[in-house]
Amino acid sequence: MAHDVQDFGPMGTPELPAAVAALVASNTLGEDESGARWVSRAFTAAPADLLGTGWAGTAIRGSVMILRAALAELDESPAAVGEPSPTEPGGTFSA
Repeated sequence: MAHDVQDFGPMGTPELPAAVAALVASNTLGEDESGARWVSRAFTAAPADLLGTGWAGTAIRGSVMILRAALAELDESPAAVGEPSPTEPGGTFSA
């Protein structure tokens, strides 16, 4: 569906096309996760911003919503076993 998008401009930051391309081209779980997080950060559109983007824009919005839910579940799963989540201190993506 991303290949049907004519213009990512109204959907997010200027990084969004590169983020989507990185996610599409990912070959490993680590690349999948980092690409998904990049797309999630770069996609900043509100639903009203997508009114002129057609079905492709609507599909991307739905995909990003599902992607964000999956990332949230992934981030919460270490807490269930007592480990820090990736974004908490000591986690994979912590500073």
